Amino acid sequence: HRPFLVLSDHLTRAGYAVLRTDDRGAGGTNGQVLSSNIEDLAQDVRGALDYLRSTPGIDVARIGLLGHSEGGYVAPVAAAADSGVAALILLAAPAVSGMEILLSQRAVMSRASGMDTMHVRVDSAMLATILVVAFVSLVTGLGLGGFTRPLTVVDSAVLVLLLILVSV
Repeated sequence: HRPFLVLSDHLTRAGYAVLRTDDRGAGGTNGQVLSSNIEDLAQDVRGALDYLRSTPGIDVARIGLLGHSEGGYVAPVAAAADSGVAALILLAAPAVSGMEILLSQRAVMSRASGMDTMHVRVDSAMLATILVVAFVSLVTGLGLGGFTRPLTVVDSAVLVLLLILVSV
């Protein structure tokens, strides 16, 4: 099933002009989606808005954005920077941080694969540690290469223990 094709087809048949775009690096687009942040993606949306505004037959006073899932983060950021966005529709937009989403998805998949509660908690704590280390390394500009040696299972276990102690 291709829900976005169905949705865009329905909107088009109802008289709306629809512009669907690929993710960065997919189809004919440039860039890397994995190294992009929300602002990068919002800039892509603003580029699409500029394109629409230059397209004959488009009523520039009636351009809206529809964001699904991660697009539910991106569309409001793009709209906040562009007073010409007339409408904003969010479908299945996250109400929690990306980290919470990743941890929750991982726990659900782990339980579904038969992992017991204790191991799900340890697995979640290890993933949280990895995400925090990755985030800190990106924010500080060190990158993951800023560490003098690769993290080992022992390092991860120590970091998990620290996270458990801090969260108690």
